[in-house]
Amino acid sequence: MKNIISYLLNSKKTYKYLLISNGILACILFYLFRDFVSGDEKNYLSYAQGLDYGRFSQWWFLPNYVPDTISTPGYPFFLFLIEKISSGLYFIKAIQLLLYSGSVFLILKIASQYDSGYRLKNIFLILLLPYVQVSVFAMSIQPESLLTFLITLFLYIDSRNLKPEWKYSALGLLSGCIYLVRPSFLFFPILLFAFKLITQREKFPVGLGISMLVIYFLSIMPYGIWNLKNHHVISITPIEGAGGKLSLGYWSFKMPGYYEKRYLGNSMSNEIFSFTPKSETKNNIHAYNKEWDYIDSACAQYLSPQDYFNLAEMNNYNGYYKTYNAKYTIERENY
Repeated sequence: MKNIISYLLNSKKTYKYLLISNGILACILFYLFRDFVSGDEKNYLSYAQGLDYGRFSQWWFLPNYVPDTISTPGYPFFLFLIEKISSGLYFIKAIQLLLYSGSVFLILKIASQYDSGYRLKNIFLILLLPYVQVSVFAMSIQPESLLTFLITLFLYIDSRNLKPEWKYSALGLLSGCIYLVRPSFLFFPILLFAFKLITQREKFPVGLGISMLVIYFLSIMPYGIWNLKNHHVISITPIEGAGGKLSLGYWSFKMPGYYEKRYLGNSMSNEIFSFTPKSETKNNIHAYNKEWDYIDSACAQYLSPQDYFNLAEMNNYNGYYKTYNAKYTIERENY
C-alpha cells in the first residue's frame, strides 16, 4: 500500500490530473463567486478613484477631504493601474485570478528546487484542493491575491541561485512593495536578515543584506514623507489602526453576531465553537459601548470644525470608514 501511495505521489500523470483539477476548481469558483462583494470593496475602489485625482483618500470627492489615515497605498495603486485598462469588476477579478495562478506556478517552481520528482509538488496540489478560500480571494476586491503573489515571488527569488547583487536588490524592492500592500510585513526583512546572518554565517553576504534593508526602507520612505506632509507626523506606518484593531481583537469574540458602529463598522462572526456564553454577550456589548463612550468623550476636544462638517457629509454614505483629522486620530489610538 505504501509503495502504491509513494508511486502515485511521485507520478507525472498524478501531477497533471491534480494541476487540471485545481485549474477547473478555480474556474468554477470564479464563476460561482464572480459577484461576491467584500466588506472593503467600496473603500478600495474609492481609494483607486481618488488616486486618479492625486488624492489618497476614500473621501477624495469631498470639497475639504481628509487624507487617509488607516491604509497603505499599495493595493489601491494596483487597482488604479488596472483601471487604466478597464474599470470593470470582472476584469479586475480576472487579473487577480491570474495572480493566483502565478502564485501556484511559483510555488511549484520552488518545490522543484527541493525535489526533482513530483512528490512535493503533488502534495502541495493535494493540499490546495480543499483550501478554496485562497482562490476565492481572487474574486474579492481585497489585497490578498496580490499579496500572495508578491510573497511567493519573494520566496522564489530568495530560493534561486541568482547573482547576489541582483538578488538582494530585488528582494529589497519587493519587500517595499509587499509592505505597501500589507504593513504587517514591516519587520519581516529585518528578521530574514537576522536569520540568514545566524544560519548562513559563512555564506551570507552581509553587505548585500544590509543593502537589501536600505533599499527596503528607501522604498517605503515616500509613504512616510506623505504622512509628514499630510498629517504632520513622521511615520512609515498608517497613523490609525493599531489601537482600534487591538480593541476589536479583544472584544470581537466576546460579542458574537454583533454589528459594531463605533469604529470600522465590523460584524462579529458567530464562532463554530463559542468562547462566550450567550448570557454574557449582552453585558459585553454594553461594556464595549461604554468603553467607546469614554473614548469619544475624551477625544471630542480634538475634533475640528471641519471634522463636524465632514461628518455631516460622511453620514450620507454607507460602507466607508469615517476619517478625522490627524490629532484626533492619534489621540484616539492612544486610548
